[in-house]
Amino acid sequence: MESVLIIDDDKDLCLLLSRFLVKNGFEVNISNTGKAAIEYISGTKPDIVLCDFRLEDMTGKDILS
Repeated sequence: MESVLIIDDDKDLCLLLSRFLVKNGFEVNISNTGKAAIEYISGTKPDIVLCDFRLEDMTGKDILS
C-alpha cells in the first residue's frame, strides 16, 4: 500500500484529503507543522508528500530540502 504524508496547517483540508485518499487505498499520515513533518520523515519515508507552501513554523520548501 502506498503511503502519503499530508503536510498542512489547515486541519479541514487535511481531513478532506485524508478521507479521499484512504477511500482510494492509500495509507495516510498528517503533519500540521513543519517540525512534526521533519520528525516523521526522519523515521519513515512516505511514497508521496503533499505539502502546503506556507506553514505556521516554516515553508514547504524548507521541509522538502
